[in-house]
This record gives sequence, structure tokens and C-alpha cells, in this order.
Amino acid sequence: ATDGSRVPLDRWCQAKYAMEVFAAMLGEQDLMNVYVMSDFDHNEGSNHVTRSDAPPKLTLNGADGQSTNVAKVHDMLTVMGNTPFTSVRKAYQDLLGTDATEKWLVVLTDGDFENVSKSEEKSFFSSKDDSVRVMFFSMGQSASGADGSIDPDDSKNIFYEEALNSSDILSKITGISTRIFNSNRLPDENVTDGKASFDVPMG
Repeated sequence: ATDGSRVPLDRWCQAKYAMEVFAAMLGEQDLMNVYVMSDFDHNEGSNHVTRSDAPPKLTLNGADGQSTNVAKVHDMLTVMGNTPFTSVRKAYQDLLGTDATEKWLVVLTDGDFENVSKSEEKSFFSSKDDSVRVMFFSMGQSASGADGSIDPDDSKNIFYEEALNSSDILSKITGISTRIFNSNRLPDENVTDGKASFDVPMG
């Protein structure tokens, strides 16, 4: 769209689409918490509200099924707000407190974070706990991460992808989902007898 007022809406649609893909990929034992940055820092009338303890906007359980989880994301409503780094910190702390066998912190953003310097942002990700994998997905040319505020490092499980425009979204999300959900790898127990079955017809 050429109307600049549509840009935030378009970016939110892109982020929501990405979350719908993640929701659709959840396995039966997977759990996904969705934190919305506007819950941490937004305007309510003439008052500016900042908080550090907002709960997840959604908690999705893979056992509930693909259609149910995608519908929850699709129907999610939020207010337009800023991009506080507090939301990332809260999601990270909550993730550390879980006993999941594999922990992913997925950060979707289309702008620079508030209340944090570039060096602090970089330091936060580089000093994360080894049990947490980070996928940072930057959407748009002005998003944080595109300016080098995160150092991707496969050996430390810090991954970075960017989509400069809408046409990049699908391919990038597909690649990210493949990495997070290991959808390009068969569990060992499925191949010990030399046989394998696939959810999608390979023809």
C-alpha cells in the first residue's frame, strides 16, 4: 500500500501470519506462549502505561489441534503500541522456568526496541542461558536486528532471519518453522527398521 498509515497494520498482519504458521506446526506435546509487546507498553487514553509482568496473551497447547490453535491466533486482538524490550525479557524468564526438553525464544519485530541500547540488546542475547535457543525474525527495513543489534551464532543457538518485504515472509517463516520444529528430521525410532511414513504424500 502507498498509504503510510497502513504500514503498521500490514506489519501486524505479517507477524500474525507468522504466529499462525507456528501455531499450525505445534506437536501434541508442544506448548506456545504468545507475548504481545503492546501489553507491556501502550497508551490508554491520555495515559502511557508501562509494565514488566504482563502474562502471555495466548497459551497454545499442541494437543488442542491445529485448527483450534490457528483460530485463536487469528482471532487475537491487540492495541497498537510501542516495542518495549521488557516483553522479550519477560518471555525469556518465563521460558527459563519451564522444564521443556527444548526451549525456543522467538522474537518477531518490525522496529527498534524501546528502553534498551543496541549494546544492551546484543549483550542480552549473547549471554543467554545455554538451554534457550533464540530465533530473531526482523520484518521490514527498519526493524531491530537489521542494524546489527544481534549477533547470529549457530554454535550458541542464536539465529537471525529477516524479511525486508511481504514477499519474503512465506519463505522465511517456512525455513524458521523447519528449524524450530525439526520438520526436516525423522525421529530415530521411526527409522530403526528401515521404514518411514510421511504426513504429506511425497509424490
